[in-house]
Amino acid sequence: MPFACLMLRAIWCMAQPCASTPFEWAYTGSLTTSRFAHAATALANGDVLVTGGLNAAGYTGTAEIYNSADGTWASTLDMETVREGHTATLLLNGKVLGALSSMEIFEFIEQTNSASQKNHAKASSPKQTP
Repeated sequence: MPFACLMLRAIWCMAQPCASTPFEWAYTGSLTTSRFAHAATALANGDVLVTGGLNAAGYTGTAEIYNSADGTWASTLDMETVREGHTATLLLNGKVLGALSSMEIFEFIEQTNSASQKNHAKASSPKQTP
């Protein structure tokens, strides 16, 4: 299995081993929304979920998925709460827990049809106990 590591900066690059050079940087797709202070989570299928952060317009609750197979980004379901500086942790069940002062769950659902990426996810807020 190839080693892949994403560097999250203004220009998105991907590191991958090559036969001639063990670690060579190559350009890949750009985010659809520029951001910083966001969270990035490697999903079980090799894709990457990027959530929240800040951009020129302020706080954002948008989310995007990087398709590691073709190097493209696609918008997905927005978070219920805008966040920056938060965590987004991949759980054993494949869902992603986004946490800061409140929490919500992101569930990536792979589909083989050509439906919009927005149909590939659902989000929910975990029930809180008093």
